[in-house]
Amino acid sequence: MDRIKKEFVAPSVAYRGKPFWSWNGELRGEELVRQAHIMKEMGLGGYFMHSRAGLITEYLGDEWFDLINEVADAAEADGMEAWLYDEDRWPSGSAGGKVTVDPQYRMKSLYVYESDPDKVDWNDQSFALYAAKLDGLNLYTYKELDTSTIACCKCAARKVKEAIAELSDAAKDEPGVWKALRFAIVPDTPNSNYNGTTYIDTMSRKATDKFIEMTHEEYAKRCGDRLGRSIKGIFTDEPHRGFVMKDIRTENGVRITSMPWTDDILEEFKTRYGYDILPLIPTLFYRMGGETLSKARIDYIDLTCNLFNERFMAPINTWCEENGIVYTGHL
Repeated sequence: MDRIKKEFVAPSVAYRGKPFWSWNGELRGEELVRQAHIMKEMGLGGYFMHSRAGLITEYLGDEWFDLINEVADAAEADGMEAWLYDEDRWPSGSAGGKVTVDPQYRMKSLYVYESDPDKVDWNDQSFALYAAKLDGLNLYTYKELDTSTIACCKCAARKVKEAIAELSDAAKDEPGVWKALRFAIVPDTPNSNYNGTTYIDTMSRKATDKFIEMTHEEYAKRCGDRLGRSIKGIFTDEPHRGFVMKDIRTENGVRITSMPWTDDILEEFKTRYGYDILPLIPTLFYRMGGETLSKARIDYIDLTCNLFNERFMAPINTWCEENGIVYTGHL
């Protein structure tokens, strides 16, 4: 208790505030060190060296690491803590787009396109097609269609109409209207936040390994024994495994929304939960018979969270532990 009381009266650097310190513009060592000394005078315990919008100095370039080391040495001389930040802006994972220059590492999503049969836009991203009777979000009769012979949008529309004709009598007493449900795997669209690429597929271990190679391993190579000494840890900022129906919209009469996806998710699902999710894909997005709870949906979301933890968070945490630094951040 005496030690705790002393920490309240005069906190050591471990218990003092450590702000995000925005690194942007054209960085200069003497100015960064000057600001670091000011934070010491202010009574702060350290700082997170945080790449922000407007950075001119190349992120993860030679000069970047030189400046990191210069400021970490200044922190050590001042008796403060220097902390890394694992991304150029956020969310963490793309290494400022350096990882996702390679399309195999890019985030992708499972999209559903709900439309009238004549508006089915079959393309090379499409992988499943259903005829379904819907009443809003409530799903009643539905049937998966054979897509092996679909070569164009007209072929897809014809198949949906044939299925509707086949199912109509049995479903005549059910509410709602007949729709086509087209499912597609769609990569994220490149944007400026990732310097012209996209976010990373955080449910892919090979993508995470590439992120570690381009970020964490570079810090280990360039900063040496500063890791765990003057550099205490690394901050990860809002990494995620993709969004769940966050993007519901209607375009030209077609209702669209998406779920997280990774290349081996169907195989992983069957292995972990003991059944095939593919025939149940519509129930991820709709309420079967009006039921608000869906075992398939619960299991699918559970899987995406577990894959994110196992394939992104855990490997990075393990790397940090092995290299003597703390893994922290915003989740």
